[in-house]
Amino acid sequence: MEQSVEVGHNETTDISVTISSSLQELEEIIIKSARNRYKVDELSSSMRLKTPILNLPQNIQVVTSDVLIDQQVFDIVDGITRNASGVIRQGHWDNQYANIRMRGSKLPSFRNGMNIEASWGPTAEDAIMIDRIEFVKGPGSFMLASGEPGGFYNVVTKKPTGQTKGLVNFSMGSFSTYRGGLDFDGKLSKDGKLLYRVAASAQQKTFSPSTITATA
Repeated sequence: MEQSVEVGHNETTDISVTISSSLQELEEIIIKSARNRYKVDELSSSMRLKTPILNLPQNIQVVTSDVLIDQQVFDIVDGITRNASGVIRQGHWDNQYANIRMRGSKLPSFRNGMNIEASWGPTAEDAIMIDRIEFVKGPGSFMLASGEPGGFYNVVTKKPTGQTKGLVNFSMGSFSTYRGGLDFDGKLSKDGKLLYRVAASAQQKTFSPSTITATA
């Protein structure tokens, strides 16, 4: 507030100033932290558990496809051994079989909630077809009635989501390794009743036969 005042010589001037006040309400401000896209709070429906992971007494770790893509994982063997502590791979069958052990026992393998265990271990799923890996440490008897004491892992394959999106990647490395992959997801009809999901990869390296895997 500005006001001009004139004061004469040896004079006193009284000034009266009135300032009016007003209340203003600010708009609502919401502050959120950045979302961790690697963090998963719920298990897949194939595990038949509706309890959030945080509330389960079992040690369950979920490795998402985002983690596999950022780590440039080629198959399930790397996907588990890189992201779960105390897990080792046993065998010399290159990456054709996933013979994974922990706590002195071989880990049973599940795919979408079904046991696919074989004598030499299941074939190592290509990372391009994996939506997530649910890794359970400790006995699986809490949900499967029986199982190895070390734990088990459940591979959840990719399914149509109804969202139009796509992914194309290419990798190369030592031993003349070349690999390409693609993943397309979308709708065949506008009403969303017909969906599709196509995921495929091709890989070649010098010390093993060329392998081609695909799922749709």
